[in-house]
Amino acid sequence: MWAIVAIGLIWLVAAKKRRDKHPQPPGARRETSTRKKNYTVINQGVTPIQKPSLQIEVRYSSHYEADPRPQASVTPAQCWVPAEQAVTVQGVTISAGRLFVGRGLPAGEECSVEPSLIDPDLAVNLQSPANHEHTMGYWPKYYRISPEARAGYLNFLATDRDDARAPMGFVFLYFYGLERRLLVDDPKGGVTPAEYEDLIGEIQRLLSVYRHSSSFKGYASRLLDYLASAKGPFNTPSTAPALHEGQNGLPGPLVVDLGIFSASNQPVPADWAYAWVAQDPQFRLRTAAERCPDEFRALFTLRYRERHGEGVVVKPNKTQVFLEYHPASPSIRDVRTPTQLPNITILKKPAQLLAELVDRTCDELDAYSRFIGKHPARRDSMEALALLPSSLANERKSEEVISLEARLKAQVQSQPFAQVSFTDLALGSSAKPTAKSMEALAGFLEQAGIGFEPDIRYTGIVLDSNTDCVIFEIQDTSQLPVSPAFAQAATVMRLAGFILYGQGDSLTERHHAILADYLGQAPLSELERQHLQAYFRWEIERKSTLAGMRQRVDAMGAEQRKQLEQLLVRLASADGVVDTDEIKKLRRTASLLGHDPEALYSHIHLAMAEPTVIRQASQEATGFAIPAPAPEATPATARAGRQPLDRDALRRKRAETQDVASELSRIFTPARDSLAPAQAKGVTPAQDNDSEMPRTGRPPLDPAVLQSKRAESAQVTGVLSDIFSAEEGPATGTPAPVLEDPRALSGTPDADHAGYVADVGLGGLDAAHMTLLKAVAAHAQGLPMGEAHSLASELRLLLAGAIDTINEAAFELTDAPVLEEDGGVLVADSEILEEMKG
Repeated sequence: MWAIVAIGLIWLVAAKKRRDKHPQPPGARRETSTRKKNYTVINQGVTPIQKPSLQIEVRYSSHYEADPRPQASVTPAQCWVPAEQAVTVQGVTISAGRLFVGRGLPAGEECSVEPSLIDPDLAVNLQSPANHEHTMGYWPKYYRISPEARAGYLNFLATDRDDARAPMGFVFLYFYGLERRLLVDDPKGGVTPAEYEDLIGEIQRLLSVYRHSSSFKGYASRLLDYLASAKGPFNTPSTAPALHEGQNGLPGPLVVDLGIFSASNQPVPADWAYAWVAQDPQFRLRTAAERCPDEFRALFTLRYRERHGEGVVVKPNKTQVFLEYHPASPSIRDVRTPTQLPNITILKKPAQLLAELVDRTCDELDAYSRFIGKHPARRDSMEALALLPSSLANERKSEEVISLEARLKAQVQSQPFAQVSFTDLALGSSAKPTAKSMEALAGFLEQAGIGFEPDIRYTGIVLDSNTDCVIFEIQDTSQLPVSPAFAQAATVMRLAGFILYGQGDSLTERHHAILADYLGQAPLSELERQHLQAYFRWEIERKSTLAGMRQRVDAMGAEQRKQLEQLLVRLASADGVVDTDEIKKLRRTASLLGHDPEALYSHIHLAMAEPTVIRQASQEATGFAIPAPAPEATPATARAGRQPLDRDALRRKRAETQDVASELSRIFTPARDSLAPAQAKGVTPAQDNDSEMPRTGRPPLDPAVLQSKRAESAQVTGVLSDIFSAEEGPATGTPAPVLEDPRALSGTPDADHAGYVADVGLGGLDAAHMTLLKAVAAHAQGLPMGEAHSLASELRLLLAGAIDTINEAAFELTDAPVLEEDGGVLVADSEILEEMKG
């Protein structure tokens, strides 16, 4: 009350000073009449001003009661109501006990009454109990709260004290009594061991009910931590580290345990290291650790054990660990207990070591964390698990993932290379695959013994979500990065798939033998050969182009390109038939490799003459030794029933064959130039050469002579094939390209191939069509149609058909036309042209 009066007097003095600083306007006179003293004279032209007035009113609450005084003669034992003992206060029966009831019990500081003491003499308004949050302020005391609040508090105590909606003021006032009993009365011997354990259990129960209150959770957790360690002994660590979710600061028992490890020269175990980094504010836990706490804990402890084994040994320092607790009750002073243990949590070196491990763990979880952030409901999906480190993903497999693995294993056991939908592989997910998710999926399946192609780690391809892939069984894990020879071998497999597109179900033993022979000679690991075989099977089932192959082929040497062309020709002719589509693709690959497409036909004839593979020869011993030749055996060139070869006859036959081939080349080459549009539509030169009109300066072709020449050529080829087969034994096939250049995909072309694109046809185009394309491309604004017709006539081409042929080649390489007519001008798309060049 006196404080209010003092404030009023101070205000009056301040108001008088303000009046003195603002005198009346000139000409105004002060009224002496008491009745009008608050107004100036109106007829002087001055606006009346009301002066401030002050009224001081002191009110006393109807429930005002003076603070009771502590009585030294009152002991805690006289006021304490043990557990399960009933007591009645102002008509309210409280049966659970664990509270103080009485008068004058001194508080812990002994200068005031215990705040939690329930004085039965104080007024209680049971007619209108207060039960809202603002019933009591901070640090409430029973003797100072209103009668309505007392009624609400007594009703709270009469329940089981487990209503999470109860005002936290009630909970804290009850908690004050428990604190007093454990921190003040117990050290004085006033608490039995049984009661001590009961009080600990009661605080734990309250913590489980009211943990939504961060304030109460902090006080209750810290009290339990302090009590768990304060009594010692300080020579044996806890059975498990103290870990409190959401608590900012290290629990006392954890700091004590770390000190015990250091003092006894023991390593800090992984679980204690995790508890340290999870609760110490000096460690910055990124979003990945906060969003995925379970995964972070599992991965951190795993990486900690991998790097440090049983743990890190920290040398003891001189700073001592003190156990401290700041009570919630305003009547209890802070408590502080020394331990004589080193406080290693303040050392920089172990903290830096743990911080690096935290960052590494978060880095590994970043992709998974981002996925979970976007798709919270798909935490256990195949996509999500594929983003986890394999060692962690295996421990988190759902039933759906386990079932998928079983189905995939059954497929690869029944079929070495099985084709499956990528949607099935991703458990029906429609999300667009990314490079990181594909890499993670490959690693995840690899842990289950399943490989698939295209695997981005090997062939660098990211699948579309609606694409099929090829799976196969593996025994080893990938040794990345792949060997230098793998990139060139993958180029060979892609070109082989390009040639044999759509023939996956009709591959012969000879096809497999040719590929196996090539892969067997390449310096590759067994797992890399499996991936290449699967990649080949994937390529022959998709319609691919030669886009992007220029850089890869230019990195090969001349001999390598020659052997690659021979390999492709052998694959195309392995089934005994080279159809129009295969010839067209072979011509395009020949141009890509820098070779003459017209020379393909002789290569095809030679490849067709190879013996047919009925069954791959076994390398195993049959149990029979090869007999030694008899002394009188004939030379190796002689065979039973056959005379020795006449070398002169062989030379004559070869010369005659070359003459025939030259004559046929002279006859058919012009025909192919004029039939380029027909080739684009699937008609080979041989199919249409009989109908060709005579050229200027050349007599008409005699069909009978042509037929005779063809028969003679076939006869010569058969004789030579028979001769060389008899002389040299069964053909073993053209050797696979020599993988002598590890720069196969480096993108650095050989110096010998500079300017190659300008001299070799794109997409298998012949010289005439390439000349037309270059002429159009040379005109930035386009070539007028009149000039284009004239140029086509000079090249012996029909302009419309030539445009179609060039655009078909462009479509094969880029899926877009390169030539278009625009306003009487023929224009070449420079971007498409560059893409055709690869």
